[in-house]
Amino acid sequence: MNIKVLNMTEYILFVDDEPLVKRLVTHYFRHKIRQGEYEFIFAYNGRDALEKLQEHPQINLLVSDINMPEMDGLTLLGEIPALNLNIKAIIVSAYEDMKNIRRAMNQGAFDFITKPINFQELETTISHALEYTQQINNKKILELQAQSSNIQIQETSVNNQAFIGEINENHSSINLSHAHFQEIEISVNKLINHLQLYQQEFPNASPKILQNAKDIDLESLLLRLPKIIELLTN
Repeated sequence: MNIKVLNMTEYILFVDDEPLVKRLVTHYFRHKIRQGEYEFIFAYNGRDALEKLQEHPQINLLVSDINMPEMDGLTLLGEIPALNLNIKAIIVSAYEDMKNIRRAMNQGAFDFITKPINFQELETTISHALEYTQQINNKKILELQAQSSNIQIQETSVNNQAFIGEINENHSSINLSHAHFQEIEISVNKLINHLQLYQQEFPNASPKILQNAKDIDLESLLLRLPKIIELLTN
């Protein structure tokens, strides 16, 4: 299943205490900015960056220098998980500062570039980081869809089982009623046979018995009972 990703603006927070960096970044990425592909938000230290992250939850990527006043890049990286933001970080530092770069990578930074900034390298690294973030988001969407489908399947299964249970219960009731009718039919047939046998063996009944048979129309009852039983059991 391929997910079509709509064209949307990628919001990138760039953190550096050098004012010139903002001019260089906006100039190099001016075409992507004009086309609405990238939107850069700038901060000048880690503390300022945390405020920007809270003000702009749509930020997709963080590009940060390590050495800054008030709050450095490593401290900033350590604070990001508490914000529950699904963003990746690219670290910028001098090549001689490989020790801190390694620390940043151990803290979860996606990648790093060295100063002086090679903007082609920066563009490629930003693109890779955004693609990776999109893949992770797509995977989460698929997992949520799969979970939703499983829930629907489970609900359908439960409903089907309940429905089948009702059918079985009704079926049992029908079978029970049919069994009762069969029992009644057998008993009534025995009664009819007994009455017929009584009439054959004792034709000279007492006046009281003859009058009672006349009152209940015994002959008519004997004719109608089998038909009534047949209607009930069909």
